[in-house]
Amino acid sequence: MKFAIILILVVAALFAFLLRYLDYRNRNAPLPDNVKDVFDEGDYKKSKAYGGESMRFGMFQELIVSAITVLILAFNLHSRIFYFVAGHTGNYYLQMIFMFVVVWFIAMPVEAILGAIDTFKIEGRYGFNKTKPLTFVADIFKGGLLTGLLMLGLLSAFIALYNLIGNWVFIAFFGVLLAFGVLLIFSSILQIRLFYKFAPLEEGSLRTRAEALAEELGFPVKRILVLNASKRSTKSNAFFTGFGKMKTIGLFDTLIEKHPEDEILSILAHEIGHAKEKHIFKESTLSIISMVAVLAIAYFVVSTDVVSLAFGFTEANTAFSMYATLILSMPFMLVMGIPESILSRKFEYQADAYEVKLCKQGSRNIRNKTIIRRRLR
Repeated sequence: MKFAIILILVVAALFAFLLRYLDYRNRNAPLPDNVKDVFDEGDYKKSKAYGGESMRFGMFQELIVSAITVLILAFNLHSRIFYFVAGHTGNYYLQMIFMFVVVWFIAMPVEAILGAIDTFKIEGRYGFNKTKPLTFVADIFKGGLLTGLLMLGLLSAFIALYNLIGNWVFIAFFGVLLAFGVLLIFSSILQIRLFYKFAPLEEGSLRTRAEALAEELGFPVKRILVLNASKRSTKSNAFFTGFGKMKTIGLFDTLIEKHPEDEILSILAHEIGHAKEKHIFKESTLSIISMVAVLAIAYFVVSTDVVSLAFGFTEANTAFSMYATLILSMPFMLVMGIPESILSRKFEYQADAYEVKLCKQGSRNIRNKTIIRRRLR
């Protein structure tokens, strides 16, 4: 069983590498003739060079992280830590938390080094990086703390329900995951605040036009916020979040600095198109299918002690079994990623079409240039 699980991890990592390689192999398509009048060929070549180097390093990163995971599993590191902590406390939840936290601290330095190379060397070479070392380190710990709290919270909830209702947990936990997903959407602003500072968009032409555009398209917003993204990168972006009367527009300060108002409004129209076409809800259908599949795999893994025994535990360990479930789910998730990517691309074009249809005719050339820039990033 141990060999089979590690083999699944290796095969999944190689398949993910293959998908990245196929993207990388097709990166050098020439600039199409029908857009040469709206996009600079020099910028296009720079975009392709950056994309190629970023993809190469991304493939290298995935292989290194997968190799570390294989070594951790091969040496039964989880069970060794679990029983070491068990010698000091009988609290199962503390044993579980330390088991995963210690493993994370072992792997974290390598991932941090790889992230630093990506941020300071590759991003810096192409003029994107503005992150200071202290900010980079703080982001790693804040991101790790947020992810750890969420994942360990979910795992603790699963274990508590499993001890309470047994195998019915696999039905009950489906509802927990759905509620958790909704909570993440509603708390998205709070999550972003961990990394960026916000300020209301100043009164002026851009704010007036943005609010008018959203109102005209039947997408009234509560507020428009500007993020200090320039502290980390020169890249530009915008987003919508929230539901109902709590809809919020977020603009990177780099977007405001680098683009004229017409281009910013064009980008906002694209994002509104996603909301008006209900793309988030449509994409959630595939997510629900994946969720059901993972819980089905978890049912067979958690219900037996075979997996736990294979990795050094003396009895079934629910926490490690859920971790093993994620590994066993990797091939399915990678396959599901193919239709998800197809759907995502389709939705991007639909949002572009919505943007072109609803923005004023006089701004069409600016819109086309903005759309092309998004496609080439």
